[in-house]
Amino acid sequence: MGRNNVVPLRRSSKLLTRKPWVRGVNDSDMRWLFAAYRLGMWRDMISGELSAQAFEEKALEIIAAAPYEWIIDAPGADGMRPVAIILGKNLGTGIEPFVDWFPWATNRNQMEATAVFLKEISKQVKIFVFAAEDAVSFWNRFVRYGMVRRGCKVVDYFSRGENAMLYYTTGSW
Repeated sequence: MGRNNVVPLRRSSKLLTRKPWVRGVNDSDMRWLFAAYRLGMWRDMISGELSAQAFEEKALEIIAAAPYEWIIDAPGADGMRPVAIILGKNLGTGIEPFVDWFPWATNRNQMEATAVFLKEISKQVKIFVFAAEDAVSFWNRFVRYGMVRRGCKVVDYFSRGENAMLYYTTGSW
């Protein structure tokens, strides 16, 4: 097979064998979010050292500001646990997700969780991802699996002189 050939998902089923799942955010997730915050997640949005209660208030404020929010659970050494929180905003006829990986999410968790998110959420709404240049190789894998298509390069998307590559879901499958 050539490098640019698309491998349909049914032939790439190993990616979904461990069965991560996508669900809405609930109150029990606050302990996981606080643990991730203590390990460095969300430091760009929440400054200083907050107590668990103060963090929960700030986290709920951040989550409430997003029209869409999901948690992705994936298997680990200790069973299923959250590996990412995804906050989405409306973008035309679809959504633009913003993913924050928990510090304990492995590369395998990230691949599997992304595949499940694309598969499940694209059944409801079109997904548009603007990937930083350092994430292009990650997203090109999903292009090869036939889960997303590569769009165009967006110049200075992140307003710091960095370009983005647009990826979008191909529809429900």
